[in-house]
Amino acid sequence: MSVSLCHIFDNITKYILPRSDLNISFEDTSEYIKLVFDMISLRVEESELENLFTENISGKWSEKTGLAGNGIGMFVVKRLILLNKGTVIFISRVDKNKSVLFENVPYDNNVIEIKLNKNCC
Repeated sequence: MSVSLCHIFDNITKYILPRSDLNISFEDTSEYIKLVFDMISLRVEESELENLFTENISGKWSEKTGLAGNGIGMFVVKRLILLNKGTVIFISRVDKNKSVLFENVPYDNNVIEIKLNKNCC
């Protein structure tokens, strides 16, 4: 899990709107623990959502801004979380009222949710 979190924080620090907040929350039930990372970050186009966790894929806006890496981070996150019997999802444009343009680059309210099953092993 620590490697997954490192990749998530690496992506967040690259793609979050400058001088904005990152909200992290936890939900603890008898069945799972859910981590929620809620932020205003670089837009992920609808057509890119299905490939967000695919190896060697970077998004349009990360490419245009020169922030794209090797397209490995979110791929590794998903693989490692699946190995731990968990799930990870990316939810784009949660609150459309929070969408902004910063230096002609679109940013949206995006969320990463990780759910870890307590009874998996």
